[in-house]
Amino acid sequence: MGRIGLSDGAEGRTDSPGGAHRGDRRRVRRDDHEPSLPEGDAVRQGDRETVRAQRPRLRPSRRGGVRRILQGGGLQGAGQGRRLPGTVSRNYRAVLFDLDGTLTPVESVWRHIHERLGLWEREALKHQQAFDRADISYEEFCARDAAHWKGMAESDLRAITDAIPYRPGVHECVGILKEQGLVVGVISTGLTLLIERVMHELDLEYAIANRLVARAGILTGEVKVNVEHGRKGEAVDLFCGQFGVDYREVITVGDSDGDISMFEHSGFSVAFNPASEKTARAATVVGRGDSLLSIINLLPMDATLPQ
Repeated sequence: MGRIGLSDGAEGRTDSPGGAHRGDRRRVRRDDHEPSLPEGDAVRQGDRETVRAQRPRLRPSRRGGVRRILQGGGLQGAGQGRRLPGTVSRNYRAVLFDLDGTLTPVESVWRHIHERLGLWEREALKHQQAFDRADISYEEFCARDAAHWKGMAESDLRAITDAIPYRPGVHECVGILKEQGLVVGVISTGLTLLIERVMHELDLEYAIANRLVARAGILTGEVKVNVEHGRKGEAVDLFCGQFGVDYREVITVGDSDGDISMFEHSGFSVAFNPASEKTARAATVVGRGDSLLSIINLLPMDATLPQ
């Protein structure tokens, strides 16, 4: 049975809310008895018939098969595939992406919402500046940002995030990776408002982000920080623990200084259109271009298949 579980976790971007928030291939049927999810927010999803498993299956515990997880009020969950001119090295079992600026062209979903509501220049920018000066903590930064939305309908903000487009090539790239038997997920200091949609539309196995608190559909002005600035590597460790995978078997993809800790906690990393030389130097390889599909040729391959 597929499930999405919401619980606690850890992303960091240097560009915050305004910037920093910033064997043979075989098909394996899911275990009918998956481990229970962490207590808290949770929703059930319809049964999924099969899970691709060329590599050893990733399991969140000894009892369960691969499952979808929305971590910390952040999300988790297989996609259309295309053949690669080779096979991604079997030394790797998972690919974890940054969201803002990597899967979407929007640098920060926090700032994007503020701008659409006309709050950025007159209200929210000062919080960004205070955080940049180290006058306030990241949690305080998030709290001040979220407070501006108190009393608003959660659906109003969701309508804003639903309009955010994907970067070209995202669906194709994710489809290829999943066809290769890799688990694909997202780690973001952004918001679950967006990551829930991304998880379902891309059929991802894992995701984690920060969650705005709402009661009866109305935002309380509070935020549950699951991924902190500069600590995205902790979210990689969380993923590894839940899926029983070594960090050296993980590939990470990001674009900013806030993704560096994620790079450091993985076996192979891609800086995609890096925002700084520091980001570029921290990654295993650097990819540039408009389409995310361009990173495929940068990944380590085991063999070449006949064309």
